[in-house]
Formats: sequence, C-alpha cells, structure tokens
Amino acid sequence: MVIKKVGSGGRKGIVKVYNDGGQLDSELWSAELAQGDDEEEIAENQTAKVVGIRSIILLIEKE
Repeated sequence: MVIKKVGSGGRKGIVKVYNDGGQLDSELWSAELAQGDDEEEIAENQTAKVVGIRSIILLIEKE
C-alpha cells in the first residue's frame, strides 16, 4: 500500500507491506519504481506489487 506517492526519475515514496495474514504491517519502507517511466507514478492509497529490492529500498510496479 502506497503511503507517500512514488514517482518517476527515482523519486522515492513510502509504502507498507501486507503480511501473510492479509493485514498491513506497521513497518514503513522506502520504495521506487522498478522501471523508470518518465510519466509514471503510483499515488497514495493505491496498491502496488513488490518486484525486487535494492539494499533497503523496495522496487515496485503498478498491480
């Protein structure tokens, strides 16, 4: 779940991850788009799919 918008050009946002029970975990993660599309962004309150991780940053894309 996107908490703070994730945008193109490496603009990081903030997300929460759903746990195995289907509930949002309380931990916040930094996230950025997996593929840099100049016009793409994922707005607050949208769900996204985690497709990778780089260090402590989740790489996400639209579901």
